[in-house]
Amino acid sequence: MIRNIFLLICVIVSATLSAQTAFPTITCSRLDQSSSVLPNISGKKTVLLISFGKKGSDDVATWIDPLVQKFIRKSGMLDQMFDADLFALTFVNAAEWSVIRSQETKIKADLPTELHSNVLYSQDNTAVVAAALGEKSKNTATVVLLDEHGQIVKLISGAFTENKLEALEEGFD
Repeated sequence: MIRNIFLLICVIVSATLSAQTAFPTITCSRLDQSSSVLPNISGKKTVLLISFGKKGSDDVATWIDPLVQKFIRKSGMLDQMFDADLFALTFVNAAEWSVIRSQETKIKADLPTELHSNVLYSQDNTAVVAAALGEKSKNTATVVLLDEHGQIVKLISGAFTENKLEALEEGFD
């Protein structure tokens, strides 16, 4: 009887672990023109705020301050519980890439210096990432929580709401 219960638990845990999807490996450029590879396997969770070009940029804008306050500045009373790297990642096409490079000085001036290394751009594996996140992700902001091994734990799409932030926090349990 105990053996059967143990086997059932193993099957459930195995199914849960295999249900997670690995975030595709991509090469990114940082705002400071250095390069980075995602997923960021740093021994802690990673929160990605992802957009595909200009699509969804209005939704992305609603997430920036709440995510920076929670994961970088840790301004809330319980925010120390949420230890994660935070990156804003935009997938761009060739035309958008040249615009970003020409606007870098303005973008840097508009952002606090502490955030420059958290802003990433990529043209790498765009279709693979979109497929992993779902078709809806191409037209809106997508917040992705990755575990310590680069597995997708949570996917949240659309503009910021308190309920969506709470759903993200639940991924840390």
